[in-house]
Amino acid sequence: MSNPEISVVIRTFNEEKFLPDLLDALKRQSFQNFETIVVDSGSMDRTREIAIQKADKLLPIESHDFTFGHSLNVGIQASSGRYIAIVSAHTLPFHEHWLGKLIEPLQDDSTAMVYGRQIGAKSSKFSEAQDMRRTFGPKRAVLRPPKFFANNANSSIRKDLWLKHPFDEGLLGLDGASISGCI
Repeated sequence: MSNPEISVVIRTFNEEKFLPDLLDALKRQSFQNFETIVVDSGSMDRTREIAIQKADKLLPIESHDFTFGHSLNVGIQASSGRYIAIVSAHTLPFHEHWLGKLIEPLQDDSTAMVYGRQIGAKSSKFSEAQDMRRTFGPKRAVLRPPKFFANNANSSIRKDLWLKHPFDEGLLGLDGASISGCI
């Protein structure tokens, strides 16, 4: 796609089990003006082969260079979209309107970032599902400083703001290890 409105940046490391389902689910989204960019940090399984076949771009980085911020900056730097959707390879959109709904609030210039709710999958541990329920809750919430947080397993940002404020590449972070659904 030459001028996609959205670039979907997907971080991967040994995600051959989950990446095909995510890329297939993206193809079923009602909003289709997007490109997919996989940033892989040294997978030793078939992740890169799958990305070459099913994604628009594959950007390999060395494992020793990985930080969450660095991988996101690499993907966003190569993106063409006005909006950036960020999703972990082991997540799945909950429905076919996920991408459009994730980007919709960014059309208001006073919104810098959006994150989507996550729910556990059948394979999630009980404690992980409970933690997601406590963290994301069942209802939409608008968070403002000083009480706010974000989670980049299912989020979106405006590229114009990222150009001014890229991700901190030294910042440590966590990302859920089990598959979850994105709402």
